[in-house]
Amino acid sequence: MPQRTPQREPAGSNDIDNLANFVDGVDPKRYFDRQADDAWRNAARRWPVLAAVLGVDPDAGRRG
Repeated sequence: MPQRTPQREPAGSNDIDNLANFVDGVDPKRYFDRQADDAWRNAARRWPVLAAVLGVDPDAGRRG
């Protein structure tokens, strides 16, 4: 059976997960990646009516 290498691994959900695939000793649970938080804020600004219905405040994070 061929050994799995980081190039053959599926992409992680964010930069920290991807970094952990390539760098020994990186524990993704110990880091915070802002990508998801930034995506929520950007979406709330792009669709303000939907954000209001869902209770998402783009200046406060996911939930206001």
